[in-house]
Amino acid sequence: ATVAGVSEIPTFELMTVSDAAGNGAAVALFTDVGLAFPDIGGGVLLGDYIFTKDDKYYFNSTGTYEYINKTITSSEFRGSRSAIASDLDSVEAYLGMATDYFDTTCNVSVIDCTLFLDAVHNNADGFAGQEPNQGTDPLDWRSTAIGTPSYLTTVYLDGLSAWTGVFDHSFTPVQ
Repeated sequence: ATVAGVSEIPTFELMTVSDAAGNGAAVALFTDVGLAFPDIGGGVLLGDYIFTKDDKYYFNSTGTYEYINKTITSSEFRGSRSAIASDLDSVEAYLGMATDYFDTTCNVSVIDCTLFLDAVHNNADGFAGQEPNQGTDPLDWRSTAIGTPSYLTTVYLDGLSAWTGVFDHSFTPVQ
């Protein structure tokens, strides 16, 4: 969906690792994602934003999570805020943020809203019905493996620039 004031095209990179037993981890990096907060009541809008988000998931062989850590690494306010001071004070209090955060940090002149979006995503109920951060980092081989991910630079097999012929195989039975 388009977001007013955001012309950047979002990107998504993913890396996953697993052992033979099925224990593993995944890291997902979302860059230049636009977010328009819906009406929080009475026509009050918190505004439009662009952000980068780094998600880490650790799971065991049954598919059960062990650790989920989602972090907003950068964010910018892009406008369209209709919330007044008392609305913003309520949001700051609900999210446990410093008083006057929106006046001093996340506004038209200082556009860094990283703490705000991180607080929204790390709320005890999660964000938009998604699972919240939970568990603890197991600090094992998975942490090392996804600590410095090596993302693919292409969707094609090594050395190819297209999928043409990749699945064409011939088989001559031995008689």
